[in-house]
Amino acid sequence: MMRWLVSLILVYSQQFFSSAVALSRVLSDDGEYHEHHLDEDLGGALGSIFHEHHKTGVMRNIQRLAILRPFYGETVNLSLPKSFEGWNEYPPCDVTKDQSDVAISIFLSTSQTWDASTAEKDLVSIMSGSSWASCFHSYQTIKANINPSEDIYNRNQAHDNSMWVNGPNVHFASTMESISSGVYGNFDAVFVMEKDVSPTKKYWLDALVAEAEESEFAILGSKFQGYAWDEFRTSLPISLRNHLNGNALYNITHPLFINVLRQLKLESDTPYHAVPYDYRISQILTEGILGTPPDLPNAIVETWKKETGRELPNYSENFRQWWDLYGRNSMRESKVIANYAGAKLLPEDLKDEDASLIHGAEHYLPWDGKKYDITLVVSEGHDELATNLLSTIDKTSHPFSKIVAMVPNNLSSASQNTLSQINTNMVVSIHKRRKDHLDSFFDLCDAPIDTDWFMITDSYHIVAKHVDLMFSNDERMIPFIPFTPGDASHCLISQTCRTAHEYGKVFDPENTMVIQDSDMLYNTSSRNEFCKSWFHLHDEIQARGNRHENKEMLDGKPSATSYISYLSAQGRLKDSYAFFDQTIYGKRKIFNSIVLMKDEEASSLGNQNDIVKDISLEQDLINTRKLVELVPSFTPPSVPPVCILSDTWKVGKKKKKGCNWVRRRRKQRCKRIGKDNGERILGCDACECVCKNLKFCKSHYGKTNRIRIHAKNESEENSSTQGRRAEARQNSRSQVNLTDGSMRQGKLIILNPPPSVLQKGDLAITIKGPSVSLPYFHPQLGKVFRRSAQLSIVSETEATEFEISGSSFNGYIQHETGMKVDVQGQHVEQGKKVILWDDPAHQPNRGHAFEFSMDGSICSVTNRLSFNNDHLPILCLGMGESSEGEESFQIVLVDRTDNRRIIFGGFVPKFAAEGNRYEKKVRNVLPPMLPSSEGRRILILKEPQCPWLGDGSNAIAILKSNYHHAELHVAKAREAAEFLFDGSPLSMKIRLANDLKMSMHVMTSFEPGAPVDLLVTGDENHVSSAHVFSLHPDGTIGPIENDEVCIGIKLQGVDTKIVLVSCNDEQRIVLAAAFEVPNAAEQHLTNCIEQKETREELKANASAQCTPEMRTKLRDDGYVKFESAIPQSLVKAARMEINRELGTGEKNIEAYKSNTSSDKASIINLVRSSIIPFLLQELLSGDPEHYRNVANHGQLALRLPGDICLQNSTMIDPKHFTAVRRNWHIDGTASNKSPGFSDFFGEIHNFNVLIGVLLSDVLEPMSGELALYPGSHEALAKWFQHSENVESVRQFGVTSLPHNKTDDLFERLPVHCTGRAGDVFFLNHMTAHFVAPNTRPDVRYAVYFRLSNADFVQGDIEAMVNPWRDWRV
Repeated sequence: MMRWLVSLILVYSQQFFSSAVALSRVLSDDGEYHEHHLDEDLGGALGSIFHEHHKTGVMRNIQRLAILRPFYGETVNLSLPKSFEGWNEYPPCDVTKDQSDVAISIFLSTSQTWDASTAEKDLVSIMSGSSWASCFHSYQTIKANINPSEDIYNRNQAHDNSMWVNGPNVHFASTMESISSGVYGNFDAVFVMEKDVSPTKKYWLDALVAEAEESEFAILGSKFQGYAWDEFRTSLPISLRNHLNGNALYNITHPLFINVLRQLKLESDTPYHAVPYDYRISQILTEGILGTPPDLPNAIVETWKKETGRELPNYSENFRQWWDLYGRNSMRESKVIANYAGAKLLPEDLKDEDASLIHGAEHYLPWDGKKYDITLVVSEGHDELATNLLSTIDKTSHPFSKIVAMVPNNLSSASQNTLSQINTNMVVSIHKRRKDHLDSFFDLCDAPIDTDWFMITDSYHIVAKHVDLMFSNDERMIPFIPFTPGDASHCLISQTCRTAHEYGKVFDPENTMVIQDSDMLYNTSSRNEFCKSWFHLHDEIQARGNRHENKEMLDGKPSATSYISYLSAQGRLKDSYAFFDQTIYGKRKIFNSIVLMKDEEASSLGNQNDIVKDISLEQDLINTRKLVELVPSFTPPSVPPVCILSDTWKVGKKKKKGCNWVRRRRKQRCKRIGKDNGERILGCDACECVCKNLKFCKSHYGKTNRIRIHAKNESEENSSTQGRRAEARQNSRSQVNLTDGSMRQGKLIILNPPPSVLQKGDLAITIKGPSVSLPYFHPQLGKVFRRSAQLSIVSETEATEFEISGSSFNGYIQHETGMKVDVQGQHVEQGKKVILWDDPAHQPNRGHAFEFSMDGSICSVTNRLSFNNDHLPILCLGMGESSEGEESFQIVLVDRTDNRRIIFGGFVPKFAAEGNRYEKKVRNVLPPMLPSSEGRRILILKEPQCPWLGDGSNAIAILKSNYHHAELHVAKAREAAEFLFDGSPLSMKIRLANDLKMSMHVMTSFEPGAPVDLLVTGDENHVSSAHVFSLHPDGTIGPIENDEVCIGIKLQGVDTKIVLVSCNDEQRIVLAAAFEVPNAAEQHLTNCIEQKETREELKANASAQCTPEMRTKLRDDGYVKFESAIPQSLVKAARMEINRELGTGEKNIEAYKSNTSSDKASIINLVRSSIIPFLLQELLSGDPEHYRNVANHGQLALRLPGDICLQNSTMIDPKHFTAVRRNWHIDGTASNKSPGFSDFFGEIHNFNVLIGVLLSDVLEPMSGELALYPGSHEALAKWFQHSENVESVRQFGVTSLPHNKTDDLFERLPVHCTGRAGDVFFLNHMTAHFVAPNTRPDVRYAVYFRLSNADFVQGDIEAMVNPWRDWRV
């Protein structure tokens, strides 16, 4: 009977102990060997527990598995026994059955030093009497020995301390590296199983191994399944929503994981290290798929930049390559592991859970409805909203037995009848409030309750569909209540929360919890005592007035927070309730809001409805906190500090100022007016924080405004300074002299006035009425506010000023309030309103782009920069209809020819004139235009010289392309791509002339290193989203988003890619002006003609070679050879690239034998620049351009002397070759030979044609050449007609092919595909083939391509049963 072969290993990370033997010689991190003598008796004791097992030698996905149980920053001796709780009830394996021969080692690891001998004795004690001890074989001990000062895991510092998660990150990376090093043997995978991962089913280890054996993977784990994200899951970053929790199975031999682990070590001194390792892995893979770097905590990034003087490295290209090469099926979601990460669960929550292992769940008991009744108190106003709750409660599952509705004392009889006549199964009683208790806050104390327990809500809520109350899982069974910490990060930013917290301290000054009224389950007897004490204290304060130490309580009301404060002061809180932090664990909804309460109502202190209840309005901030705790890689947005202003403040060194001062200084309301305790103060902040009742605050800034008081630390100061400098460079570079402020700032004076009723002197545009401020929750920034306001025409004396940024051809208008001029709605069309708008979450936050003409027009650039813009009108600012008689006119977009178009005077024409002069300078350096080509240009390089490309001119060309994306590079001028400059050279989209939907696009952020390619970004039916570029007088081109960068070059292998570089970088591209290369256009046309002639010649040659005789031979044999099909120049370039890669040592030589592909130009040009596309056109039909596009990578295939020969020799014998030839295959069938490359079990990756290109002479058989069975395609087609054969190959891959029937199935002997460098072989996909041994002294070089015609669908079995279905043979 086979058992599990398991080693139980206790893991450290700097020194490695082995207790499987008495003496272990190991390698520590410093590279030295150390010897450690262990207790032989102890080792013997453990050895007597474990069984000896032996491997059968069967090849599997996993042959050695390690189970890693980490302990962070604590003594393992204290936690070790508890970490094995539940293993007796749910043993890991079934010892009564034969087991697979997977060798499993359990690693227990700690981040700091610990007493290994004591832990070993504890382990012996735990396992000696267990039923599962025979699952394991031996153990070893390792210690991480992380410096305690660096073993940090402090989630409260996630937004500003780069070391906040250093402990777990270092522990994971170093331990994985240790296990992968081979010191303990050659492990295939590691299962990280923290101490809070509990088994819930028997034989969970059997299930995990079985799941791992199903198919290949890099990481097998579980996404978060708790309820804490339910309200905002869709707003989370993709990488966060889809990340697999760290308690997962890691395939440490998978190339994707190997690269990721190296990346984690590489990033350990960058801000990326401030992201927990499991979430960082998800960010890496997401960036590889989407090409978008993740957002990191700004404070951490800026501090790191300042301290190191470095820019944040960009690894997007590396991640993309990893994903392209290894990403397929690499991330698997486990059915054995379930991640609930801190979720508070009731038994029914897991009744349908199939997982055998549960991570992070805490278990509680539900409400016992048979033992106690609960009354629900509903606080009603005058609006009869409680009818919503009463009419829907019967449709919900809840614990309430009766309802008490508290209504206003003067509620009308009709309203009272409406409430009483609601049809419900509940017992409803209606009670009017006392005349002296008009506020609903007193319902907590006044509601008549005759049950032991009750809860309270207001009429703005209804009962949730399913209400779960939680109670401690012990003999006490006390209620479990969510709270918000009363600290600056969670509560003090909210006026209502802060007030509730302060009032709650009246009984217990040490209270740190804020409870929402509707979350509290009140004990009626305790409520009565609390209310009696509360009113007694309130009366005492009222009698003593200002002399009382708690005089501020006069404004307070009874609340859940003051209730628990009272119980705490009485010493009864711990015996009455248990609490959990909802900002960490989330909470279950008991009530759902039916009315969106406006933020100004929540923050108003003048007419409160419910102080604590309104904490729900700060739920967006609580949500961000949840992310930090549950998935600690999420970094919360920076939260402004609490308003520190008192009733008065100083302006500089002048006398103190107050609200009246702000009221009278209209123009200074939103300007900086001074400092208070080192904080900068704005007039509108003073209004928001202190002068809440000022009418002008509500009318001018909206009823509420975001607090804009920020600590101005040094990094912010530097950032602000850099921003101003960048703006100055942009402005000076575009066209305006900044020393003349009148050119950029002033009133928008109107020269062509509207009807005479408004002709009261000069007219201008200004803001109309109050601005509107709307809050919403942003997943990265937290609560943000959109502001908007209307524009209208008024007398010039009443108008406000505007400021222009950018260029006259792509400028932006900003009002002095900070709002930007924008077009209302999603589409730019005639009649659309032009308004003021500000959304800080939208980047870049600068409004709509306009062109400023010398005739005084201000026109939208959207249509000018849109695809097929000849058919779109130019839309300018114009006058709309009067909305208030003839006193006010709206600003709308009108056609440029419309007489309603506004002509502006003042600084607008001056600004446009300066821009016009600047544009003339730029037009002098325009690149050469092709004659009679409707504006087609070629981009010839003036700098840099790129000598590695050879003599002659260089140009920007297309490296490779598909139907939606084309990579750009620098090549010889004869390969230049043709572009159209769409728009002004100061503000243009650079389109591919042959496909106007493709435009030049920055693939990631507008920072140095970002790739610049062509992307499909628009069509005839909608506005293009392509990036806008600007040509500068020095011949450089850069995106308008960042004037400090321009396009440049980056060497990538043998390719010279186009990327963004700093504008002073010597690798920047300076384009040659037309006058500098006068013959370039004509030479390009000549090159195009020659290229066309070459392709016509290749097409004719292909047609000549594909004779009827050749087609017949191909159909009979299943293959054909084309001699000298590839020019030697292409062969040499490809072989040079392969040898270059070999020289880098980046990959083991074994990787180049079967599982390395390359997308370098020199490799794919073997197809794209040769006769192959035309041969495929003849044999498979279709457009040659299709085959050029799909040939985007080739498999590098080297065979070295001795490959596939007898062991340690370059010889073979007949018996050996018979075994080799019988191990044939067809491509597209899965195997374990090349992890990440060929392990697509469950699928068949068939295609039309296998193309082999020889890059070296292979003149004799047995030189590592391709060998095949002629005619085998027909035999295999018949074999695949049986569905069971198809399904077997689909599930188990190449091993299911009929190798044992080779000589019966194939009638003809193998053919050896010998030839010279440049020869090409075409094989039907169904032709059986293998690689011959290499008994010769030379390396066999070849490249393979697997292509299909445009109509082929991968996985179509019909193409295997009828192998010539798509061919023209």
